[in-house]
Amino acid sequence: MRKILFYNIFFFSLTIFLIEIIFGYWLSKNNFGIHMKQFINDKAEVETNFDGQTKKFIFSRNSLGFRNKEINASEIDVIFNGGSTTIERWIEKKDTIVDLLNNKFKNKNIFLANAGQGGKSSYGYLCDFKYWFAKIENLNPKYYIFYTGI
Repeated sequence: MRKILFYNIFFFSLTIFLIEIIFGYWLSKNNFGIHMKQFINDKAEVETNFDGQTKKFIFSRNSLGFRNKEINASEIDVIFNGGSTTIERWIEKKDTIVDLLNNKFKNKNIFLANAGQGGKSSYGYLCDFKYWFAKIENLNPKYYIFYTGI
């Protein structure tokens, strides 16, 4: 009886382990942890109503988790980090602070990456450096801007 129980537990555990290895997140190239996994290549249809006007657009993030076009990490000069006031999920990307700044600095070859997340805390900033930015190959920004609060 003990032998059957041992084998059942062993094979069940082995099966769960193999499923996690195959379908889990921790062996992927861009493994930024369980908190960032949901934001990689995120796309969502958004409908907003402001001042009597309804707008529909696609909110998206790139393969590195930034709310920007797809770009090589080595091209990022500034990381603009903050909470909901930074990510600006409810407005079109072309109207966000980061996109407006990117357009302003286009002639100077300065590119800002939008690393905002709604509800970010100071602990969230620390986790970004430990679990997200540190794992992006060739990421070496010159500056970090922290845009916190309203």
